[in-house]
Parts: sequence; structure tokens; C-alpha cells
Amino acid sequence: MTQRHLHLGLLLFGVIVSPSWPLDLNNSHQQQQQQDGHRSEQEINLLKYIESYLTQLGDTIDQKLFLTQTYEVSKIYTFQDLLAALPVVYDGIAGSHFYLGESSMDLGWEYGLVNLAAFLAQCMKETIQYDACDENNWDLVNSQYPLANSCGQLGQSYQDYGCPPGEEHMQCEVDPEMRITATTHAKWYGAPPPLFCAPKTDYPWTGVWDYNYWCNNPWADPPETCSVYEGQKSGRFDNEDPVASRGERTDVEGCCWWGRGVIQTTGLCNFGKLNYYLGARAAAEGRDAKYPDIDFCKTPDIICSSDEYSELKWIAGFYYWMKDVQAYNEDGWFYKTELHKFVNSGMTDMSFIDAISGIVNRGCHNPPCATGNVDGLEDRRANFKKVLGVFRLPSLSSRPPSTLPPIPAPGSDLAYLPTETEDPELINAFLQRLSSYRSILEQKVLSYQATDGAMVQSDIYTFDTLIESVVYAYEIGHAGKRFYIGPPKTKSFEDDQSAPDLRYGLVNIAAFLAQSQNEGITGNACDEYHLDSIDGKYPTSNSCGQFGNNYQEYTCSSSAEKAMECPVIANMKATAVSSGKYTNSLYDYRPNFYCSPDEEFTGAYDPNTMFMERGPFANSGGRTDVQGCCFWGRGALMTKGVCMLGKLNHYLGAEAAKNGRMAMFPDIDFCNNPEDICSSIKSHPTLVWDIALFEWTERIQSYDDGNFNYQIALHEFVDGGMRDPSFLNTVSKIVARGSSNAEGTIPFSGQRSSHFNLLIEHLQLKLKDPPSFSTSGSRQQITGVPFGCFLLEQYYGPFELKVEVEVSIGYLMAKGLSRGSHPSWHIFTQDSAAKYLCMSCIEHFPADVFSSDASCSSSQTTNSIIKVHINRNTLKAIIRDHEFIFFAIRKLPHPTLQSALRVVPFLFVFAAYFFLIRRARVHSERAKLPKYNTIPTSTVKHIPNRQVLRDLSGNIDVAIVGSGIGALSNGATLARQGYKVAVFEQHQTVGGCTHTFEKEGFEFDVGVHYVGGFSSITQKMYSTLSDGQLKWTKLDESYDVIYNAKTGERIAMTDNYEENRRKLTKRFGIDGKTWKAFDRSCFWAKFWSYIVLQLKLWHPIVLRFAWPLLAAPYRRYALRSTTDVLHELGFSPEAAGALTYHWGDHGVSPKRSPFFLTSLLDTHYKGGGYFPRGGSSSIAKTLTAAIERRGGHVFALSPVEKILTKKNMLRQYVAVGIRVRGQDILVNNFVVSDAGFLATFGIDDDGAINKPVLVDADAGAAQRTLMRNTKGTSTVTPCVSDLSLFIGLDRSDDDLKLPAQNIWHLSNDYGWDHDSAWEAMVNDTSPKASTADHTPFLFISNESAKDPDFSLKHPGKSTSEVIAVCRCDLFDQWANTAHESRDENYLAIKERLTESYLDAFYLHFPQARGHVCFTSFGTPLTMNKFLGRCQGEVYALDHDISRFDSWNVQRALHPQTCVKNLYMTGEDAFLVSVTACMISGFIAAARATWGSWFDALPFVVQGLPQIFFG
Repeated sequence: MTQRHLHLGLLLFGVIVSPSWPLDLNNSHQQQQQQDGHRSEQEINLLKYIESYLTQLGDTIDQKLFLTQTYEVSKIYTFQDLLAALPVVYDGIAGSHFYLGESSMDLGWEYGLVNLAAFLAQCMKETIQYDACDENNWDLVNSQYPLANSCGQLGQSYQDYGCPPGEEHMQCEVDPEMRITATTHAKWYGAPPPLFCAPKTDYPWTGVWDYNYWCNNPWADPPETCSVYEGQKSGRFDNEDPVASRGERTDVEGCCWWGRGVIQTTGLCNFGKLNYYLGARAAAEGRDAKYPDIDFCKTPDIICSSDEYSELKWIAGFYYWMKDVQAYNEDGWFYKTELHKFVNSGMTDMSFIDAISGIVNRGCHNPPCATGNVDGLEDRRANFKKVLGVFRLPSLSSRPPSTLPPIPAPGSDLAYLPTETEDPELINAFLQRLSSYRSILEQKVLSYQATDGAMVQSDIYTFDTLIESVVYAYEIGHAGKRFYIGPPKTKSFEDDQSAPDLRYGLVNIAAFLAQSQNEGITGNACDEYHLDSIDGKYPTSNSCGQFGNNYQEYTCSSSAEKAMECPVIANMKATAVSSGKYTNSLYDYRPNFYCSPDEEFTGAYDPNTMFMERGPFANSGGRTDVQGCCFWGRGALMTKGVCMLGKLNHYLGAEAAKNGRMAMFPDIDFCNNPEDICSSIKSHPTLVWDIALFEWTERIQSYDDGNFNYQIALHEFVDGGMRDPSFLNTVSKIVARGSSNAEGTIPFSGQRSSHFNLLIEHLQLKLKDPPSFSTSGSRQQITGVPFGCFLLEQYYGPFELKVEVEVSIGYLMAKGLSRGSHPSWHIFTQDSAAKYLCMSCIEHFPADVFSSDASCSSSQTTNSIIKVHINRNTLKAIIRDHEFIFFAIRKLPHPTLQSALRVVPFLFVFAAYFFLIRRARVHSERAKLPKYNTIPTSTVKHIPNRQVLRDLSGNIDVAIVGSGIGALSNGATLARQGYKVAVFEQHQTVGGCTHTFEKEGFEFDVGVHYVGGFSSITQKMYSTLSDGQLKWTKLDESYDVIYNAKTGERIAMTDNYEENRRKLTKRFGIDGKTWKAFDRSCFWAKFWSYIVLQLKLWHPIVLRFAWPLLAAPYRRYALRSTTDVLHELGFSPEAAGALTYHWGDHGVSPKRSPFFLTSLLDTHYKGGGYFPRGGSSSIAKTLTAAIERRGGHVFALSPVEKILTKKNMLRQYVAVGIRVRGQDILVNNFVVSDAGFLATFGIDDDGAINKPVLVDADAGAAQRTLMRNTKGTSTVTPCVSDLSLFIGLDRSDDDLKLPAQNIWHLSNDYGWDHDSAWEAMVNDTSPKASTADHTPFLFISNESAKDPDFSLKHPGKSTSEVIAVCRCDLFDQWANTAHESRDENYLAIKERLTESYLDAFYLHFPQARGHVCFTSFGTPLTMNKFLGRCQGEVYALDHDISRFDSWNVQRALHPQTCVKNLYMTGEDAFLVSVTACMISGFIAAARATWGSWFDALPFVVQGLPQIFFG
């Protein structure tokens, strides 16, 4: 629920303003009557007329408008209660009246309905969608929910909200003995209970709600149950210590005045006025009282709890509306005047509802005002359109007469109401069904394949905008036609007699999406793009038409529609806004479509040379010019041609608005400015779907040429069991060629069918009665059944080793496999009828799917095999999606390798057996766990006492030292395997570098600034570890900006990888040959580093024997200096500097860094940057919750002093436990250290350990020896440290326009020369080397702008951070002094550096000057204090070449240490980066347990290639 600034929605200091409407309301007699609460007969008739009008729509209002987020009808807000409240507020409260229109004006009733529509649109956003009446406990204070929030949230005090001078006598008195508990509350997993108030005698103080507590403990003594409120899943009251709310209250005495009602009413004044004018006080003092028995001051909870007066929740909201919205008159914007303008102009200008949303949500009509941008502006606008549609406004049928007709009897029809043709129950069920498949539709349908083969969710075609467009197309319709979702209330194929039959609508939308996938979605493009090649080249004139079409000739057929066509304007110029995402090549720079009269002829693009070929070059339709060719496809269906764009303009666009018709997009001229379709996506995000659905309903859904009727064919297809492929083939002809009888090849017909079949599978559309098969029957019995493979899955289920997995031949069918010379895979089936289905499958597949000798053979009567040849791209897609298990390898590229891997099938079958059995057990255990409904919002701070520590000894399986992401991912992996895990963190907050800290009201992220390499596999890994609770948000398109302070130039790096290459090519003159050489070098560097580093998954002995074979190519391709490689490839020093601008991500300058790190970074952010929603601490919160849900523990302020070891019978050192705060804790299995190599073992230089370490000197000697070189000194040293300036600002990101991006501010002294900047920093020990002008770089990040939830937790505030690298020993002279008690010299250095970094910050964001109200500066000593570092190192051990160059070091940094039962995770055990640390946790778990090995294997095998190969 959104919370408005200060009094917004909380009704603080309401000054009663009697309405004094302008214009037509200058009748003083009428105004006096209204103020006295008396109405003329004409006004009474207006109320009755509107009541009767709305009564006709009552069921529709309930079932379409009063819906929750899950599309369920609200149980709290009903039409009958709304109708009961309407006469009360029309009569008036405190001199204010709800405006229902003008009884003496023509169409005056419309003003009242629009006023009501605007009111309901805001209510739908504020409370109805949450089905809440009482205010929820939502304000987090130090990541906790104080129980004292009932006194006021966001620092407010509701009981202090008295009336202004002159009205004090109306307000309620605070009764300290009052006891009230809210009626409604939040329902998410672990949600806080209802707000409550009680005297101090009951509760001297209150604490917090511990939402992480597992309350359902029947095995406890005594047993515990979740009984605080009905439906509770987790949590408990924690009143051990007093905890203050943001308003500094720790008690709840007199705090009974929280928000209530549809737009929540709070405070003594507002409840007092309700009592003064409507309640018991009005009756006691002799005034007319609507509710004489209700004392709103003594029982304010009656608003939400009363069944007898259930309309009160509406009256409270109306009261706010009349005071704060209807009476709004600021800066020349008067509500009533603007309402009249909106109605009189045809109800098309949505700026009216946007202004109202600003008043309700931000307190001003023209946000952003002081409190920021409107929350949910698009939702509020969509709600308003929806209410107008339900209200049948504007009235387009017969208009009512100028005076009100006689009042119709209840239940009778109003003459001007269109017939109710849609079924609310059907559309609600349809939306719920689609919403249940949201995740799979977003991942499998509304996504596109990037150049690396990874599936990326579309940012143009989103699920939310699709739903909004479908609802509009069904409820309102386009050009008199509605999107078809099925017949209302027919017998369900699921045998539910009362449920709507959704099959027809789901198949219709599946057909629509299948065509949309082929046209626009798979290319993630709004504009049409080059697909039709001539002799391998793409003609520029493709904008006139592809595949032999001419879009200028796509004219209308009927004479009536001819007038709607767009004229072909010869001098029109337009350029496509977007281009497709081509998956076949990394360097496919096909130009965007354009039209222009300036060129006599055009050429073609040659993808082989990446150059445009000049000279006349005709497209497949014969055109060589692009004059007038501006009508190419746009939107999901690539709507094209002069007819269809003309119709869009006539019915939806500027022409409709010009002629006074209702226009969905009055600002878009589809004929004269068709490029506005794709350039307006941000302002009209649904437009790409709206125009596609317009075309679908207009051209496809209505198609009937005498031979093919779409509606009839749709029903026949569904009723026939959804097996007939001719249905979709015919639809594809209509879409691509315009006719069901079109001759010639349909472009991409196989893909269209594949998309459709896959959608049918995703939507789980059930087939009718399955055919029966006899094992003794002949083949002829089933040869008439199409898609035998699909039937095989539907009727006989998954078929891998008799264990349920996701593989299905139907899935392979939907992938559109093609013949190739690549590996052949065996797919095993089972069931006695499988052989017959297998043969039917082969017979009905397209000829190019199977090899020519494909057959169904069986070594046993119950197993059939299909031999399928799969091309390389499809193979990669299937591997990525976990959709199969393979058992045989054939036709490998190298004979020797083929022979060597003959044993692989047998090993894989063996591994798969244990893997599947393990998965089955894990999934069974997981099913018993409760599921979250929301992300946990508190950073856990469990501090164990000595008794707790003693109880742990011998009762935990695994102890993990540290709580970084490596530790938490390791703990979550092991907990999923059934191990009882305990994580120990020395800091007061868990999370390591993922934790946040709060200071003076600001929250700062300390370590995670953005994450790259964010593929579907990466998302799946994070989702698996966090039980699906960790969510991510994408940074701005320009996620990084390089600023060279020496030259003053800026280069924005975007999420378009190819565009970044073009920028660097243009700026530094890099030719194509150099790029190709660079890509080859990157591939081999990543390949060999991948081969070596993945050996960490195996036993160290494998590394020992493999190293001699791998060392030479590894050193040659992966470990050479980045500077040397780039120089040899032909990059200029400036170009090399630009290419390695983000070397700070691993902390090693180009000259010292191995080339494979640069090659990884080259593609790491190719899809843009991402940030965890809720801040970086969300990673720790969700992983901690996942561990604790499985019986594990995560402890803060629990520094591990020692890892306990002993010798076994073989004289090996074995880890047996840990020591925490003097208490020895023994483990049953093993210990995992995330403290880093230095803290765990130390560095042994000449026999001396550098500092106290966790492992005894003797036990860790072997590990340290591995790190020594021939001179007896350490081979590897700690990496650089950093300096951090945390900045708090007193305005929000929206107010200051701070982008969600990073600035890489390069040295003023050295610019692109990173190596010289590094040398200067290393050689200069003075703090001057770290100032903004001299440090190698400054990393400037607007952290709060990256997190959309930050503004909810900290409204009106924002945070930024400035980071610089520095020597670890820069502040060593203060290393032995206490934190925050260091001398003036230390503070002076920090102050000078703060000023220097702020100047750099203001350089990039001058608008922030004057708004910085907090700064905090961190040094290497800060790193040691709060992150447990040894020398302030930011990335643990240095990632220079020496770290990777010897077997000894690789063994020393292997997750499996030389101490038995001791394992390492984190950066030292693998690589730097958030995702790499997460995988290190997987690997450590895999080395420790076989169960974890099998569970981690799919993610490691697929996650590592994503990191290494993009």
C-alpha cells in the first residue's frame, strides 16, 4: 500500500472548505440549500437517478473494479456498501458534499459519475487491491517492525493530529485506557499482526514483531502454534526489550487513531469531526445524526469492524475526498473547473486523472513536488480508464435528454446503457489463469535470445502491459470488436459445472502470442527489422516490404474503409527506433529501417563485411528506393500497411480525437508520424500490445472468407482435442499473407507452429479423452493421430528413468528442431503404447526434424528410442533450460575425443540416478516447508548467549565462519540437503559485503554496487538459493559512464553490447580485424581459464595430475598481461584504456592483471547492470531466511576465535569444531571458512605467520607452505584497499534526477593510462595520492536510485557513494587506535578527502549541491573493523598473474584444504564478483558432500559458462 507524505491519505490538519464552484454554479440560493443539508426536488432526483444508474452496473462494479491483486473479488469493499454511503456524503459532512453533477445542465449527471470514477480509481490503488481497511504495520525501523507503529508511522504521531484553531472543540480526546485491535492486517508470509493500542498498565513498553520466527513447532515443549492471528505462517511478538518507532514511541497508550477506510482516515480531528457531524456527539448536542448510536471517538474501530454499518469505510474515504480533493484549488488548478473541462472535451485528456493522482499521492497537482513522483501513476490512470469503461463513459449510444428523464424503477434498463456483453466471472477467471503462468510466460514466451544464446526477458513486451491491454480489448474493445476469451458460463472441460470454459480464450491468446513471438517478441523489437536477405545481403529497401510484400499496397478492401487509409506522402521521412536482437552473430549491425525521398536508390547491408554495399539493390518485391516506405511493421504483431495504420488513426489516434470520438491515444498520429508508435513506449507502455490486439480483433479474429471462419475453426480445434495443425497454419497464412488461401511459403511457419505448441504446453491446456492403444494393435490404429510425441507426454507423463523430470518430446517438438550433423541424442520413453506413439510422432513431424533413417526401436517391450539430430543453437538452448538429460554421444568433432568419451553415457546414467533420487528427496522435504508471499525485510541480528553456544556443541552438522555471500550460499546449499548449519558472523549485521548500515536515517550499501552476467541461469541460481524470494531490478540503460578527467570526454556504456562496440570503434578508430582478433583471444582466454578453474569442483588430486597438461595453454592464452595482449592485438593505449576502464571491478591494473579477467569483464555487463531489490542486504536476508527455515542458525556478533583441530589415526589434522567467545562448539561433519585465506591460515614469510589466524600454526603449515615461492616468501599478497565516502541527501532520487548508473571518474593526471596511475598510487604513501585529482579512478554510484524500494523505506531521501582505491598501509599508523577515537590528523585527512570527493560528485551531479546533509568516510581500517579484513584488502588476495600461475597456489586456494573436514569458500576459493562468490559456496558444498555435488552440479556446470562465456 502506498504511503503519502505526511498527511496525504492520513487526513491530518483538515480545514473545512465549503465548495464554491465557478462557472455555472453562481446560484446562491442553491449553495445555501446545499450548505444547510437540504436538497431541491431536482437534486434529489439526480441522486436517485445516479443510484438507479449505478444499480444496473452493481455486479459488474463488484466483479471488475473491486478486485484484489490476485483478481479475487474484494470481501471488504462492496458495491452495496458504496451505494449506502452515497446519499450520506451527498447530503454532506461538515459542510462538504460529494459532487454528483449538475441537475440543471445537459449531461450534468456525467460530471458526478466522472467524479466518482476518479475517486474509485484512487481507492483501487490505495486499499481495494490489498483488501485492507485498517492501516497495516509497514514502517521498518532498523529493519524491524516496531509494535509502537500504531502511534504513527514515518515519524508521525496520530494522536497529536488535532484540529486547527477555531475547530478544537470538534476533536476527540485521548483516552489512555482505550484498548483496540485492528480488524484487518497484511497477509504476507510472516506479516506483522494487526495494529493495537493499550494502556501502559498492560504494556509498559512494546518491542518488535519477529517475522522470521518459526512459530509452528509442535515438537517443542510445550508445543508452539501460530496463533497470533488467523492464517499466520510465521513470526511472534518480541517484547524482551523496548523498541521505539520512528516517532520515538515505545508504548501504545492512547495510540488508537491509525488509518481506517478506503482512503485512510487518521487523527483526533478527523474522527472527531465524523462524531461531531454524524455520530453520537451530534445526537447528544441536538444536531441531525446519521449514526446517533456510534461514538467515533470511543470506538474508532467501528469504521472497519461494523457489519451493521459497513458503509462507514466508504464514508471515511469520501470525507477525505471532499476535503482534500474536491476543494483543491492551488496555483490556478481548481478541481471542479478541471473536471468540467475533462468531461466537456470528450474525456480523453488523461492529464486530469494524473493531476488528481498527484494530489492524492503527493499533495500537489503537478508532481514531482517536494515529496517526489507519484507512486503507481500508470496504475491509477489504467484504473480510471477501467472505471469509465464500466460506467459506459463517455456515452456513445443514444444520449440522455437535456433534462433528467423519469426515475427508472430499480432493476429496469437505462435506455442509453449498452448491452452488457462481457462476463465479469469469465474475465476474472481468465486473468487468474494467466497470472498463475506469469513466471513461465515471462521466461519462455515474453523473452528473446541474446547473442550469446541466453534467454533475456523482454523490456518492451511485458506481462503487466499485456494483461492491461487484454483487459481493455475485452471490456472496452477496439472498433466495436472485443478480444475473445471464450463463451460465458459453459460447462468446463475440468468438470466444474459452474466454472467458465477458458480453453477457447486461452487458445486464442496462445495463437495471438505465437504470432507475436515470431513477429516482434523474439527480436525484442518494436519496429520491424531485416529478416529477408537476397544473396546473403539485406536490402535497405526492405522497409518497403519483405518476402515479396509491398506495405504501401496493403490497402483496405471495402469502400467504407478506403477513407480511413493513410495517404502515402512522398516526402515523409521516418527512421525506426529499434532493431531486432540477432542471435546468429555477435557483430550483426543490420541498419534500422527508414524511409526518405532523398535517395534515388539504396543499397544493401553485407553481414560478412559489416559494410553497406552502395548502388541499386532491389528487395524481394523489386524496390530499390525507400520513398514513401514508412509503413513497415510495428508492435507485437508488426502491424503494417496504409490500411491498418489508417484504421488505428481513425479509431484510436489523433484523427479520432480530432473528430470528437473517444481516442485511446489522442497524441499519436499513426499516419503522419508512425514512428511515434515505438518512440512513445515509455509514455504509452501498452501501445505495442494495443495495436496488435486491435489488428487481431479487426483482421484475424473476425476473419471469414467463406472457406475459413476463425471463430468456428477455433472452436473446432479446441473441441477436437487441440491436435489439428491446420488451424495454426491457416492463421499464420492470414497473419503473414492476408488470406487463408495464400500460396507460397509462409515465412517462419515452423517457428510459428513451434511457438503455438509450446504455449499450449505452458498453459497446461488439457486434451480430451485420451485414445486407447493396444500393445497388440497395428500401426494403422494411431497413424491418424497428429503430434504423437505431444500425446506421449500428455497421456503417459514424463519418462526419464520413471522419475518425474521436465523433459518431454513435446518440448523438443516446440523447439523446432532441424536436421544437422551435430550430436545425436537418445530420448528414452516408457509404456507399452510408446512405440506406436513414437512412430506416429515421426510420421507427423516436418520432414527436416528427424534424420532420414529415424525409427522407433526397442530393446525391451516397454522402452522405445527416438534418434534425433539437433542443431547447435537448439542444443545450447535445451542445455540452458534444464529440459533434458542425455545418455549417448555420437559424431563428436574429433575421433580421439569421441573414443575417450564412450564411457560418458554410462557415467552419466549412474550420476543421473543418484542426482534424481536426491532431487526427489529434497523436493519432498521442500514441499513440507512454508512458502513466502513476500521478501523478508529485516536484516537478522541473532546474538547467541553462552547457553545457546553450549547447546550448539555436538548438535550442528556444519559450522561456517563468516557470513559473506560465499558462506550464505554454502549454508543454503547444505541446508537444502538436510544438514543443520550454523553461520557465525563477527559483525553486528550478517551479510559481509552484502550488508547495509543505517546512520542518521540513511541506509547505505557497502559492497554490492551492481551485478552483471545476469542470465536466466544466474537468476535461477539466486532464486534457488533464496527460495525464490530474491528479486532484482535493472539499472538504467546507460549503466556505466566513463569520464576522463584529463580530456573531459564522456562515454556512456549501455546494455546494448554492439552499440558500445560501435562507440569505441568510432572514438578510437578500431577496425573490424582488431575486434575479431580480440574476440578470438578472449574466447581462448576464457576457455582455458574455465577448464582450469572448474577443476575446483573435483578432488585436489585431479588438479595435481591435470596441471602439467593444462599449464602451457593456460599461461599462453589466459595468464598473459592484459596490457601486453592488447598492445599485440593493435589497440592504441587510449583504446586499451577505454576497454579496461572497469579494472576496479577486480582491483588489478591492466599491466598486472591476467588477460582472462579482462575477457570476462568484456561480456560481463553486456546485458546491463542489475541490483538486488530492497538493497544489497536483500541477498543476506533471503539466504539467511532460507537457512533458518530449514533448522539452521545465523548468528551475529559471534566472532570465531579459533578453528579446532586434532590429529586422526593417520596423523592428519582434522577440523572438529570452532571456538566462539571462549566456548568450544563441536560439529558432526565439517567446518567451512569464508574468512579468507589470510584470516584462516595467514601468510608464512620466512617461517613467521603475519598475524593471529584461525587455524593453529602446525595444522595450517601445509597450506601456508603451498603459498611460498622458492625464496621462502609469499607468492600471493593482499589486494588493494579502498576509501569510501557515503553521502546522504535530503531529497529523493526523483527530485534530484539522480540516475541509476555508475560514473567511472578517471584520473586527472593520467586519464586512460591506468598502469601509470597505479604506479603513482603505489609509490606515493601520502594521502594526496588518494585525492580525486590523483587517485587512479573514482567510482561514483547512486545506490538508492538503483533500488525502487528505497523511496518506500526512506521517503524524501537518497544516498550516493564515492569509492577510490588506495594502498592498504595508507593509515597503518592509526591501526592500533580505537575506532572513532583517533587523533585530529586522521580526522583531518578524512575531511580533506571528503571535500575532494564531494567536488567530484558535484561535478557530475551539480543539482545535488546544497542537499548533502550527511557524509561518512571509510578507510582501510574501517574494512578491518567491520568486515574482518587483515590489511584492509577489498577483494581478499590479489588477483594478479602470480595468483593463477602455479599449481601450488591453485592447490592452496582450492575449496578442499589440507586440513581434513575444513573447506574454504568466497573470493579466495574462486574469483571476485558476487556471482562467483555465490558459486564458490556451491563448489565448497559439492566438495564436502556428494549430495551437494549432485545438487550443485547443474548450476555450476551451467553457471560457470555464463560467467566465462557470457
